[in-house]
Amino acid sequence: MAGPDARHRRRRAALRGASQQLAGPAAAVERVEDRRIPVPGGEIGVRVYTPRRLDAGTTLPIVLRTAARLGDATDRAAAGSDEAAGRKLLHGTIDQWLADLAALAEIGVGHVLVGLGSMPVQEQLEVMSRLKAAM
Repeated sequence: MAGPDARHRRRRAALRGASQQLAGPAAAVERVEDRRIPVPGGEIGVRVYTPRRLDAGTTLPIVLRTAARLGDATDRAAAGSDEAAGRKLLHGTIDQWLADLAALAEIGVGHVLVGLGSMPVQEQLEVMSRLKAAM
C-alpha cells in the first residue's frame, strides 16, 4: 500500500495535469520577479508578474478578491460594519451583494473572487445558488 507521501504526489500530479488541460494559452509577460516580503515571524515568497506593454486603447480586466459574509439586514457582524465605517463590500444580504456587484461592474471590475471564510461547503454552495437565482 502506498504511503501518504506517495498518494499526495499522485494527487498533485493529477491536479497539475487537469489544470494544464483547462489552462488557456500562456500570457505574454514582460518579466517575472521572485521577492521576499517580511511578515510576523519571518518572510514569505511572492512572485510578481509584470504584463507586457499594451497597445494604445487596449485595457486589462480589473480583478477583485474579497472576503464576503452573508447575513440579514440587522446582522451587524455580517454587514462587517461599525457605525462610523459603514458596511463592507459583499457583507450583508443577497440584495446588498447584488448592488455591490452592479457597482463593481459599473467601474469596470470584470472578475470578482469571493472568499466565504470557514463556512461549510454545502452552505457556500447554497449562498452561490441563491446569488445566481437572484441575478
